[in-house]
Formats: sequence, structure tokens, C-alpha cells
Amino acid sequence: MVAATTASINYAISGLEYHHVAPWGTDRYYSYLISSLNLAKRGPLGPHLILQCTKECLASDSCASFVVHPSKGLCYLTKLDRCRDKSNILEPAEDHFYFERFDGSVPYPPTCYTSCLMANYTCDQCGRPNCWSDRCEQCAATCWERMDKTQYSTYLFTNDQKSSNMVSCKGNWQLWWGKGISKAKHTPKEALTLRLILVYVDGRELSSYFDSVAFEKSGELSVGNLTVDEGAGNWWQAPFSSRPLRRLYNSNCRPFYTPNDTCVSQTTKSVEEQRELYNGTVLYLGYAWLTGEQSYDNVPILHINMWVKCAQCED
Repeated sequence: MVAATTASINYAISGLEYHHVAPWGTDRYYSYLISSLNLAKRGPLGPHLILQCTKECLASDSCASFVVHPSKGLCYLTKLDRCRDKSNILEPAEDHFYFERFDGSVPYPPTCYTSCLMANYTCDQCGRPNCWSDRCEQCAATCWERMDKTQYSTYLFTNDQKSSNMVSCKGNWQLWWGKGISKAKHTPKEALTLRLILVYVDGRELSSYFDSVAFEKSGELSVGNLTVDEGAGNWWQAPFSSRPLRRLYNSNCRPFYTPNDTCVSQTTKSVEEQRELYNGTVLYLGYAWLTGEQSYDNVPILHINMWVKCAQCED
């Protein structure tokens, strides 16, 4: 699809690969966005909407591309030039149509995405991380589905391909709950095993492995049997089913899947002490997990990280 204006050969190009997608930095008001404009009308994508947005982009010296959102009657002008910034992620975005500005002569070039693939760059390099096939339309949704298992932090698309997220991977293991993640994240719909890691403030770590884990949309957690104990133990008394994430308001414990309705963190000031010190407020919370080894149990836990992988996958 090409929209051209005037005899000076200024035009905007789109293609099927740019239909119902948007690059990072447009309607999210990230660094590439120049401005958003209200079009004269809204409705199905048509030449008048495209030409109006093209005209606005050509009038801006810094505009390299734009996104038309026809049902909302919006046009987003951006500084993103995907011919230079090839790895900018294209995310599925219903009813968004991405166009690239070119100033030059005919014949019209292919889109930057097509040019990138034609130059034998990888899907990662062309803005579709952890994807494959001719158009990079098949994408991994979990760490164990990736082709390249060497990356630690990487982008993965969700199963419905509607968005991508930064995910931490260790081989086939995927960080699912813990540091920087306040709730279980994008639980794959398959049999999973669990590795729980206690991370202490002094940098030491202890682990335990469990043969199954499942998370319900309601927020409840089910965990199977302890299979390998590398020092962390089984304080939460697995196996258990449909346990809620407990937020105990008269406690000095962080929200966690504690085995009981009462909880005390031995490495954090008590509720009574904090209320006396801080004008009736409890400012500091800690984890109550105990291993039975005093050299660890006397040290505050910084994070409890839960890593998952498919039950049939190797580490």
C-alpha cells in the first residue's frame, strides 16, 4: 500500500506485515512518539485517513513513520526509522496500521521489515525476537520454546501474540514469580515443574525443586511434591492445592503463599516494635521462610524466586 503526495515523490509505504501492528514508541508515548493527531473522521481504513496522516508526517522534518488507528480517528507520528532501528519490536495491535515515510524516486522500495528479512538478518534483528519461519510469524511464548537458549533476559510474545514482555530465562527455566514480579506471570497451559530459590541479602542462595505447579486465574497456587532439596527445604508444606496469596495485615510478613493464616518474619522488626517506633505504622515486611539452618535463618531473605519449566524439558 502506497500513499504519495505531490510531484516531488514523497510517499508512505505499508504492507501486510504492518497491518494490525504497532512499534514500541507510538501510542504508548515512548521515546519515538512525536505527537498524536485527531483525524477528520473515524471509520474503516481508507485513502482519506491515510493521506491526511501522510500529509501531517511530511510536514514534520522529524517524522519517519506513522500509525493510523482508524476506528478511533487517530494518527500517531513517530521518529522511528525501522530501516535504521531494525530491531524495534513490532507488536500485534488490533486496528493499527503502520506506515513508513520515504523521500525519493520510484520504483518504491519494499518496507523496512521486508528489506531486513531480504538482507538475511535474523528475526531478532528485524524486530521479532524469538520468532522463526519466513515472515517470523511463529514465535516462542516460553523460555523452553526458544531457538536460542543462551539469552538470559529476552522478549517473548504471549500465547495469543497480542503483546511481548521482557522475561528472564535460564536455559529452559523461566522466572515466573519473584524479583520484579508481584504475581505469577503468563502461566503456560501445560504440565510444569518448579524450582524455588531463596535469595538472601548477603548474596547466598538455596533451592528446592517440586514436581508440579499450577496457578489459577483467581490467584491461588497449587504445588506438588518436593523432589530435590538443595538447602531451602519445604517450609510452605507442599504438596498443597489452591492456596491463596496471603496478605496478613497484622503481620510483619510479605505477601506470600504461607502455610498458615498467621506469620512472623524472624529477621524483621516485630509489628509492635515498628508501631512504637514509626507512629503506629508497620513500614518493613520480610519473608518468614525457615530452612532449619541458623546461618541462613538469621539472615533476611531478599527475594523468593519461583522458576518454572515444562515437565518434560531438560534443565
